[in-house]
Amino acid sequence: MNPAPAGYRKVLILVSGAAFLDFLDVTVVNLAFPSIQRDFPSATVSSLTWVITGYAILFAALLTAAGRLADVLGRKRVSFSASRSSRSRRWRARSRRASPRSASRGSCREPGPP
Repeated sequence: MNPAPAGYRKVLILVSGAAFLDFLDVTVVNLAFPSIQRDFPSATVSSLTWVITGYAILFAALLTAAGRLADVLGRKRVSFSASRSSRSRRWRARSRRASPRSASRGSCREPGPP
């Protein structure tokens, strides 16, 4: 039996890394389950399970589409675009949290019924 060529080893390492990241992503969503339950106390466990299932299905569908897009447009272009998009979303989220306007919004609301 011949040993596997070096190209096969690289593919195995790449696919193993992708599978690990997929597992890690779904695990993080499962770890957020108690927090989701606290935020939606009237939701049942079975309905919250659908949230996690929907997330996993959407993640798989988008991962497949992103892989095809990377095949068509090129890996570097798609990777760079995803990285740039992620950085801009983080920057916008940080700027909203640090904005003095966002801190004062809650104090301008009308008081609710007693």
